[in-house]
Amino acid sequence: MTPSHPDTGAPLPPVAPEVLAAAVACLTTRLRRRLDPAVESLAATPVDLAEDGTYGIRCGADAWVTLAPGPSGTITSPDQVRCTCLLSPRCLHRAAALAASPLADAIPSRGPGPSPDRGPSADPDPDPSPERAPSAAAVPSAGPVPPAGQAPFADNASSAGPVPCA
Repeated sequence: MTPSHPDTGAPLPPVAPEVLAAAVACLTTRLRRRLDPAVESLAATPVDLAEDGTYGIRCGADAWVTLAPGPSGTITSPDQVRCTCLLSPRCLHRAAALAASPLADAIPSRGPGPSPDRGPSADPDPDPSPERAPSAAAVPSAGPVPPAGQAPFADNASSAGPVPCA
């Protein structure tokens, strides 16, 4: 076990919105009604920060929630949050710990480039000469558009669908 620094008052790591939404969606109706009071009670609960970068929260006498953020310092996967109770991962403790954490930025920061307010660029020559204009032959075809609900490439096994509860 990694040594921890109890009661450090460390702030909880940021959580990706989709991870929090998936945890709340996995709760039963009865547990959802208890979510707000559980989050409020966690506000006064000390947070242990282990040397390996994981955060621990005691939720009652028999439940311990561990948050293990990734290299970015953010919880980006449901697998990064564990609870020791018997209902985990569909437990109130896990969802409350995620809800008590700050939300991570949903929109990544933009790098240098044109801002959406100003348009593409302030090109002094808005009418390009024919030799500088791209030809239609140089632009590759995007191919056929798949029907709604299907992935554009059958070979692509990964999908950005909803996160399962279990």
